[in-house]
Amino acid sequence: MELLPEDTIAIGPSDENWPNRDAILESSRQFAAGGGKLIRLEFPKTEIRAYGRTAIIYTTYLFETKSRDGQRNTSSGRATEMFVLRKGKWLNPGWHMDSGK
Repeated sequence: MELLPEDTIAIGPSDENWPNRDAILESSRQFAAGGGKLIRLEFPKTEIRAYGRTAIIYTTYLFETKSRDGQRNTSSGRATEMFVLRKGKWLNPGWHMDSGK
């Protein structure tokens, strides 16, 4: 919660609605409560651009999850993340992920 400000918006590869901070955190809680685990996270290519109190990260990503029953799912694509410096802390108010296809 410290990293995500109240005005956070995220856009995922298949999101019709753009989740806010509460929806992002609730989705994470449900994933963990259901026995889901993140088992691999990679950022093969990353570039960062800083503009004063704002930084933008351009990256490719790959992550693998495992469900309670052992089923694995791999996702990959591209992402752009924004970070802003507020009250001495870098916060992540938004990102956009796509499949890269």
